[in-house]
Order: sequence, then structure tokens, then C-alpha cells
Amino acid sequence: MPHLAITQPVTASAAAEALSAEKEAKTIIKHVESAPITEHIQTSRLRNNALHDYEEGYRPVTAVICLLATDKYKLLDEDDWQDYRLKLTVHEDEEEGWLILVYERGRVCKVSMAELLQRERGRVFKRYAGEKLIFASIATDEESVCVGFVDSKTNRYVRFDDVDKFNHEKMQAEGILPMDVPNAGIHYVEVIPQSQVPVNRNIGRKTIGCILKTVEGKRCMAVLPDCKMK
Repeated sequence: MPHLAITQPVTASAAAEALSAEKEAKTIIKHVESAPITEHIQTSRLRNNALHDYEEGYRPVTAVICLLATDKYKLLDEDDWQDYRLKLTVHEDEEEGWLILVYERGRVCKVSMAELLQRERGRVFKRYAGEKLIFASIATDEESVCVGFVDSKTNRYVRFDDVDKFNHEKMQAEGILPMDVPNAGIHYVEVIPQSQVPVNRNIGRKTIGCILKTVEGKRCMAVLPDCKMK
């Protein structure tokens, strides 16, 4: 003979406890550090950013810069295994270099690594929130920042401006555009050694850059990973 299931009436206190538990779970999910981050910030394709010793090319790490999804950042001594928009490894020979931040309209902000590394570990700090951050990497004065702009006819360009040409700024600074030419946006960012740049650098603020569909542009694409005409 089949057994009948005996149900218990749900009391008001039990319902209240269930509702409280549900609210608590939702609150935990909303925490930035525990939520999955899907929109990552691009970093240099040429620089070693291996975070763990089992990754190819790993070098000893002295600090980790974590860029959060809330226009904030923090520094750690080692990986905390949380998700962020980007984690940047810092190596000993980069501690006197520069953090390069590039925003969606092509503004470049250069921050002193020596000053940044003095920040308290694990504490969350604010950075510039006026534009979406799309690129971050560590660089030296022997490198150039490549920003690729698009003109009103959708032609793609790249230009190379040496790191030491940019002003030293703070994390909350908006940065500066490397040129004054009207444009329709940017398509590419990279940091590259000056010795590898195949065209003129620091071409001035009245020039948008080297158009990719020319012979010079093809030479640029040859040294810039993932840089394409379309």
C-alpha cells in the first residue's frame, strides 16, 4: 500500500527565517570580489603577466595590482584567487617603472609604480571613473604607448608616443589625449619597446598617426599583435 506524505504547515517564523536567509544569500552574491567578472581590461600582449609559478614564463612576483569592476583598485602581496577586471603582476625590475592606464577615448594616464607600491595592501582605493578603462600595463621609459585611432571614414591608424612624453599623474587623473585631431574612437592599444617601433615616434598633436593600409602601416601591424585594418 502506498504511503501518504505528511506535510507540515509553514509557520510565520519559519517563513521569516527562509526570507532572511534568501536576502543574506543575495547580499553575498552582490559583493564585488565574489561576483564573476566577465568584462576584462586588456593588457599588453608583449609583457609577461604570468601570475602563478605553474604558468609558462613565470617570474617571481613582488606585488599584484587588482583593478576592480567598480572603478577602484587595490594592491596585494600575492594572488587572492578572486575575480577582477584585471590582475597585473609586478616584478622587481618594474618597481621603478610606470603604470599605464588607457581609457575608452584614448586618454593615457601614467602613474608612478614607486608611489603606487606604497599603498596599504588589501585596502580598496578609488581611480578615475569618468571614462571606461580599457587597457592597463606596466612600462618603462624605454617603451612607447601605441594608441590606434579611427577617423570619420573608419580608416584605422596607429601612433607611438614615448612613455617619458606623458606627464606623471595620480590614479584619479583622467589622463591626456596624445593628439588633438577629431576622431571616431580607438581600435587598439599596446606598449612596445621603442627599438621595435618601425615608424616615427612622437609625431606631434596635429597628426592622427600612421594609416594601416599603407606600406608603413603594414610594417606597424607586423610588430603589433592582433592589430588589423578591420
